[in-house]
Amino acid sequence: MQSTINVYTRSTSLTHKKTGPPACTDFKTTLENIRTVLDKIPPPSPTIFITGDFNFPTINWANDTINGGTSADKSQARLLLTFIEDYCLTQIIHSPTRLNNILDLFLTNEHIIHDHETYHTNLSDHNLTTVTTSIDTKGLTEPARVSRAPVPDFTFSYLNFYNKNVDWDALRAQIAAIDWLSLLTPKSVDAQHDTILSLLLEACITHVPRRSSGSNTTTIPRDRRALMRTRTRLRKKSATNQHDRDLINAKIDRINTALVNSVSNELHLKEAKAVASIKTNPKFFYKYAFTKLKTHTPVSPLTVNDNIITNPQAISNIIKDQYKTVFSTLLPSKVIHDKTSFSNSPIEREEQLLDVNITSHNITNAIKTLKTNSAADDTRTSRTINNQDDAVLLQKDIDTIYKWAAMNNMAFNHTKFEHLTYNTNPSDQPTTSYTAPDGSPITNPSKVQDLGVCFSSDATFSAHIATTAKKAHSQLEA
Repeated sequence: MQSTINVYTRSTSLTHKKTGPPACTDFKTTLENIRTVLDKIPPPSPTIFITGDFNFPTINWANDTINGGTSADKSQARLLLTFIEDYCLTQIIHSPTRLNNILDLFLTNEHIIHDHETYHTNLSDHNLTTVTTSIDTKGLTEPARVSRAPVPDFTFSYLNFYNKNVDWDALRAQIAAIDWLSLLTPKSVDAQHDTILSLLLEACITHVPRRSSGSNTTTIPRDRRALMRTRTRLRKKSATNQHDRDLINAKIDRINTALVNSVSNELHLKEAKAVASIKTNPKFFYKYAFTKLKTHTPVSPLTVNDNIITNPQAISNIIKDQYKTVFSTLLPSKVIHDKTSFSNSPIEREEQLLDVNITSHNITNAIKTLKTNSAADDTRTSRTINNQDDAVLLQKDIDTIYKWAAMNNMAFNHTKFEHLTYNTNPSDQPTTSYTAPDGSPITNPSKVQDLGVCFSSDATFSAHIATTAKKAHSQLEA
């Protein structure tokens, strides 16, 4: 029985016991160990939650009966049902947790269960099950909090490695000057890890600027605050001094103009900084662009008030307005005038982008006329081979892939083709070879590597384990 449990509790005394997956012959002993734990808990009678992957598809939980299975399966199932009866437990999950079987169980003597739901997840072949319960915690004393390790005062997250003032040369020199061998050799693995992080952090603090506070509070520049204070004093003076009111109002107007210019200059500086960071720090650029968005109209198709816009002129206007909300108007000197003609119309007039109608078919044909493209990453195909007919069908599948690549102007590097065979009988050798696009046979190695993992023809990972262990030993010896 093994499961991962997330328990959210407050002001409740909680005893948590995890039992590892037992061998089939040890199931009775495992249940006895759980009985011992439960019997040792002092009164009052505790609330019991037992959960995990019990792997008993033969039990019908609607009526607690055993249907089918081997004699060993039936014996273990009877032990579990007896255990449930002895402790007055209820199995509350009644929807399949893997395929059509209820393998993951939730046993409890608590009947105040609000709800339980089962969700499909791509992270496991078992479904995710959540159980919600309400237990009265009034009168219970909150247990003493377990002291946790202190949070480091300073970590790498406080440093801005995108800052242009990072002294990379000095940082590399300081790290290279550390005598790592003498510092790490006499220590354990955990101590080595802590030492490495500590020394690297110390070097980074010296040569990498700190991040800004990240606060959303707007900071008004000092010069602007001074202008605003002066404006406030002049407004108060204008209210009490009628003789010089016109002169005072003129000063206030000049201050307002200066404030507008200050804000405008600040916005232009921020925009210039964001544009300059497109390559060096794209995250900063997109964060700035997102703060300037005023509309969230999706592109293709464009919608306004849930109505799809199909008129080309309207679409162009929406995109133009969206662009203007983020960036300032382009300088005329920076505009590139392309005199390319979009059509061969005999009518002498200026062609516009709106006159061009490009379809997906046009784009596909344009791609096909380009030079040969390389295929996407590794392509895999497989088939169970029981006879010669199956081998012929597999070769047809491979030929279909070749044909698809040729139709899309792609080419495979057949020198890297590999044919891996898994045999139920290790003494059997493949009698059929498969061919590449040029007719050459595809090699049949004993192992292949994909995404850093070595797969062997004997369906084991012995070669991968040996290679990984060798690399680990070489790093430790270094």
